[in-house]
Amino acid sequence: MQLEALALEFAVSLAVILQVIAVTTDAPRGTDATTDPAFTQPVRGGQQSVQDFLDDLLSNGYDGRVRPFADDNKPVTVTVDIRINSISSINELQMDYSVNTYFRQRWTDPRLSFTRFNHSLTLNYNQVERIWVPDTFVSNEKEAKFHDITTPNRLLRIWPDGKILYSQRLSLKLGCPMDLQYFPVDNQSCAITLESYGYTTRDIILIWTPGTDGVEVAPTISLPEFSVSGFSKGDCTAVYSTGSFTCIYGMLYLERAIGFYLTQTYIPSILVVILSWVAFWIDNKAVPARVTLSLLTVLTITTQSSGVLGQLPRVSYVKAIDVWMATCLVFVVGGLLEYALVNVLSRKVSKYQRIGNEMMPYRRDENDSEFMTPYAEDEEEDEERNEKKKANMSEVIINPDSFVARQPSALNPNKVTTNGKQRYSSLLPSLFSTLDIGGPTLFRTPDIIHHRMYWSLENIM
Repeated sequence: MQLEALALEFAVSLAVILQVIAVTTDAPRGTDATTDPAFTQPVRGGQQSVQDFLDDLLSNGYDGRVRPFADDNKPVTVTVDIRINSISSINELQMDYSVNTYFRQRWTDPRLSFTRFNHSLTLNYNQVERIWVPDTFVSNEKEAKFHDITTPNRLLRIWPDGKILYSQRLSLKLGCPMDLQYFPVDNQSCAITLESYGYTTRDIILIWTPGTDGVEVAPTISLPEFSVSGFSKGDCTAVYSTGSFTCIYGMLYLERAIGFYLTQTYIPSILVVILSWVAFWIDNKAVPARVTLSLLTVLTITTQSSGVLGQLPRVSYVKAIDVWMATCLVFVVGGLLEYALVNVLSRKVSKYQRIGNEMMPYRRDENDSEFMTPYAEDEEEDEERNEKKKANMSEVIINPDSFVARQPSALNPNKVTTNGKQRYSSLLPSLFSTLDIGGPTLFRTPDIIHHRMYWSLENIM
């Protein structure tokens, strides 16, 4: 009996020694197998360490190649929400925008439920490769980047009921087709579209997280040219030749701030148009001054227009800024054309003045209707004859106040023979006066009407 007891005691001691040796051998170098909780063997009460628990959870019958509920032939519902941490740029020329986001997905996998703990477990990022995750992608993405500093920015968390949270930090450049018809007083709608690439609607259903807007923008975001005015979300499930694939989108509404364009485009162009009116007060005989000023304003408006349009894509429709710049160009070019017309009329008036002055010392001979004879400068002629001769003289009287010319009836009929020509020659100084002196009024009135109509339509739109 004593021998059997000794043999049993020896066997138990040997088993304990072998167990300690095995634990010490499995422990990584630099760790104490007796104190490191990650390598603690089952203790009193049958409890497991977290390491053993995870090994059992992810190895005993679990296959990450198979989606949840595959055996039940039911689709897995994946809830999604996105937090936008920053919006770095909005490019009208390329029609895209860049964002930095937290992309979160939640779903339930009953195979990963547990009762060992009554709280969630946060796993290391490399454990993502051991479980099934949705194949969600951003369909309107142009460029994407994962963040790996200082470690890959991924979060994996499991709850006792099998719920899983998978979060990633992504930088995305997303396409945003823009309608620039009312630029620069326009509002834009930019989307984030999510789809499942390989699983059809029989396998995966994507929905936005209930009770949220789907897309959340950090309150600290401040954009130089836009402000975020709202959000919306919706479903865009589409049918392709390979099947029906789930799709959801979040819409980000952006309102453009007009301050930059007001100070850099609108106000300068208004001042240039007003500057073109200064030419109306310059003497019409100062040709270099008026032509230089008019051409300068035309070139300035053209340069401004080119600078604005260089920042925009080549679209086929007319934009609001195009209407504005084209109207300003019409006003300054109109000022140049007005001076050209005034210059022509001025030369016509000078011509008639010269003709009238040349004919002043002549009168019509009573016996000859075609030839003019010199007026006898006889100082002894009586006053009555002088008055009669003066009445028959060819006179061109120019009123400096009204610029109204009265053509004489005694002009050579070969030069002015009809009433139409007489009326035409009488109209020239009046038209010249109206254009040159009334030019600012003629141009200012339609310009004010244009401003009121433009801004009224922009406010309505």
